[in-house]
Amino acid sequence: PHQLINWNPVLIKNCSSNEIHKKCNLIFKKNKNINVIPIIKDDESIDFAYKSHELDKSKVSVVIMAGGFGTRLKDLTLNTPKPMLKIGGKPIIERIINNLTGCGYKKIYISVYYLKNIIMDYFKDGTDFDCNIEYIEEEEPLGTFGCLSLKEFDSEYIFVCNGDLYNKFEIEQLHGSILNKESDFVVATTSFSTAVPYGVIETQNNIIKNIKEKPTLNFSVAAGQYFFKNKLLKHLDKGKTDAPDFLNTLLGKNINISTFTLINNWIDIGIPDQLELANDSYED
Repeated sequence: PHQLINWNPVLIKNCSSNEIHKKCNLIFKKNKNINVIPIIKDDESIDFAYKSHELDKSKVSVVIMAGGFGTRLKDLTLNTPKPMLKIGGKPIIERIINNLTGCGYKKIYISVYYLKNIIMDYFKDGTDFDCNIEYIEEEEPLGTFGCLSLKEFDSEYIFVCNGDLYNKFEIEQLHGSILNKESDFVVATTSFSTAVPYGVIETQNNIIKNIKEKPTLNFSVAAGQYFFKNKLLKHLDKGKTDAPDFLNTLLGKNINISTFTLINNWIDIGIPDQLELANDSYED
């Protein structure tokens, strides 16, 4: 066993998102025999970065969810579908597509409903965006996963993402993660904190054991990105199905579902102040 352990592994520890990507690219370029790099965050959690060419991207269909009403953005989405709102002068969904194609994933489906012609007329068949685009046209809103029952996919894997996310997609890491963890389904997660404006009381049998004044609670939340094996769609019912519905169905069938903690900053532009933040922080 001693001989099987690498006591001096190449790894990256406690770096910012930009530093991680730069260091990974440099390591992969200099060390042809390294295909996976462990990423240590907060001295505890471990993720992995994978060399791009080790992944067969032709086996993946990407589905971008772009049919929502964007009601939280009010007047901004009266005449513009939410994914077409601009970040740094480009529609957010165009930035998503550029990110995906830049990683080599070029088989793209866009699920559309609200103001769908604006999206379809802009991207057409994807030729001008270096990819092949097909559309899943919903006759009624079907939720995050419901629209997948309207299409037959010939790929081994499916990557589903929301069309209102501003971040550098770590689709290659998710792809590699499903192979490394021998999982059937990988859910991308990010951290979310919320402050409780009151004193939180912990009790046992009506006896106070502890009081925390205005604590901040930290959660791991789904980040609107899902990478899974196509064969799992046989468990998908027709009709409206949101992500928690489908995941709970799979859990009930003892399907192996794992998580991958995103490294890059994650912004949901469906919230007005987050849209402003994305415009202030965008990078081409």
